[in-house]
Amino acid sequence: MLSKGASPRGGQAWRTAKLVALSIFALGQAHQPAAAGPGAGGGPPSLAFREYRLRETTPTFGLNKVRNLIAKVSEKSTYGALAPKEYHALSVAEKFTYCMIHWENFSQNCAAMPLVVDEGKKLFAYYLGPDEKSWSKRQRTFLQENRAAVVQLLGQTILAKRTIGVNLKDAISETRATELIPLMESTFSLDPRDKDILTVLMLLMKNAKYAPFLHSPLYSKLYGDKSNYQSAVAASKTYESQILQQAQAFFRSRAKS
Repeated sequence: MLSKGASPRGGQAWRTAKLVALSIFALGQAHQPAAAGPGAGGGPPSLAFREYRLRETTPTFGLNKVRNLIAKVSEKSTYGALAPKEYHALSVAEKFTYCMIHWENFSQNCAAMPLVVDEGKKLFAYYLGPDEKSWSKRQRTFLQENRAAVVQLLGQTILAKRTIGVNLKDAISETRATELIPLMESTFSLDPRDKDILTVLMLLMKNAKYAPFLHSPLYSKLYGDKSNYQSAVAASKTYESQILQQAQAFFRSRAKS
């Protein structure tokens, strides 16, 4: 494991190499005798679809200014933090952009999620987070202490970009932004490939201990005693409909409270 703030080996090249290695591993698994669970049967794992799941969505609030500040930090380390004076001089919207495009912590993940056969046809218990990156304590504190503004900025970004990258998914989960459920559902309707949106909806209900979801068979399959971070089920229109309907009911129940 690399320490916080350490520079990853080779930046994008390292990430690509890791994905290729995961692809080779998954291809090997695909040629093993059929077994139950993710990765059994079907076509070969897709590196392109994994990249799609790992895509990020870039906000535009003070983007050029923030990128210029990050560039100065990146001259020393791909992952690092702005000096306190520069960081605190940013507006709330600029800090939001900073958090969404720059993670101050890096750790090499030796147990990364392997590529999965028919990955695009599965519904996962957990979405893929930003690859080997995480927010620092001060970034998480910012997101929590400015939750109302962050949720509004998230909504504006999703409306403008019409997509929800892993950075936005992480921020939605971090702030438990249930207010964005209708927008998430409409965004999913624009691109049903992004089943990780359904995963975020499930995690919002799970974290809120929403009883109708906790007592559902789908919850037992994905988050029960025998589940793990790789748990998944075959995606279906039935599951999609159940999740969307439960999330709508969950949203309405929150709006009344």
